[in-house]
Amino acid sequence: MKSRVYLETTIPSYLTARPSRDIVRAAEQEVTRTWWNSRNIFELYVSELVVDEVAAGDPHAASQRLEALAGIQLLGMTREAEMLGADTSCKIRILSSMKCAPSVIRSRTSTATT
Repeated sequence: MKSRVYLETTIPSYLTARPSRDIVRAAEQEVTRTWWNSRNIFELYVSELVVDEVAAGDPHAASQRLEALAGIQLLGMTREAEMLGADTSCKIRILSSMKCAPSVIRSRTSTATT
């Protein structure tokens, strides 16, 4: 049985973004691309919240992010997921206003299950 992995918004964002000049961000993009090439060993999932997030913003970039998610299993929305999404969005806004590093925000909002 494959390990199950929930993909949050950072994965398609880093995967499809133009290469960053920031060395840390560029490294995160490279690690994401390397992981993506081995994604077939996992059972991947995204939520409607992630799809909504990657569909926002620049239409061309959004199209690339959505294309990256094509074929990945979509989790249905539950009341608990909606509440968690609202709570997570609030935390991200708070952390962003505190100028936290993206890796700090991601570590608090990412989920992976086996």
